[in-house]
Amino acid sequence: MRPRLRLIATALAATTAVAACSGGGTSSGSHASATSVVGAAATTSTTGAPGVSGRVDPGGTPDPNGVLRYGVDFPSEFTPNSFDPAGSLNSCDKIDEGLIYDTLTRLSPSGQLEPGLAQSWSFTPGGTSLTIHLRPNVTFSDGTPVDATAVKASILHIKSSPLRTSLSVIKDINVVDPLTLQLDLSLPTPADLLYAWNDLDGMVIDPSAISTAANHPVGSGPYTLVSANNSEIVLKKNPNYWDASAYQPAEIDFISVAVGPPSIAALKAGSIDMTAFDPNPSRWSSPTRRWATTSGPRTST
Repeated sequence: MRPRLRLIATALAATTAVAACSGGGTSSGSHASATSVVGAAATTSTTGAPGVSGRVDPGGTPDPNGVLRYGVDFPSEFTPNSFDPAGSLNSCDKIDEGLIYDTLTRLSPSGQLEPGLAQSWSFTPGGTSLTIHLRPNVTFSDGTPVDATAVKASILHIKSSPLRTSLSVIKDINVVDPLTLQLDLSLPTPADLLYAWNDLDGMVIDPSAISTAANHPVGSGPYTLVSANNSEIVLKKNPNYWDASAYQPAEIDFISVAVGPPSIAALKAGSIDMTAFDPNPSRWSSPTRRWATTSGPRTST
């Protein structure tokens, strides 16, 4: 039977965040947006797309072996041959890299700042000194601890990118203890920095993998990289992730598919389970998008 198209609820901020991402720049969209829609797709209640007989799934138990195939236009949305946030040329890289690397902060679906690897923070009345306290007992996917020294190294690495301009206000970073960092800022803009950290700017890389992050990324995110080429990126679930229950599919495959008719054709053929699209054919070149899925992630065999 031909799979049925279904729209993901557009109330999720991911629709706006991924629609807004485009080549280059310093856009700080929602980390929660970019990744949680993919991670939660297996259990999101949906309604039928216009003109297609729809089905509403009020919920259920996700298949722990499920595979989600997500259609993305690689040439326009992903930086080729790199998983290093410091080398990113496209803000859409947060879609896949945000599943490999955790970020210091997150945004809720409504755009509110929330803790990520940074569990709490405070700043001086003048706003030129920011202290962050890291989440305890978090490890990178290779088992090494996510501590203040690792976070400092990652911030300094990503700060080297000319596109991550939010980090330019950081004058100095002091490791207070294994879970605490104190940052001296050149401008009283700690809130701007905290918001930027929900994006590529705040991704944390294992220090031992910084030099090889472009091809062999190691982070503390909910997924790890299995393989990547010009047509497919395969991620598998990180069983040791501190918030693993928030991400349901055992595997997420990003499949390269062009926008517009090719992506809809791929959905109908069953070669992908989810993509972003504009339901108005006259605006297929427009960034205005909605989410479409088939009846759910596949089960691995």
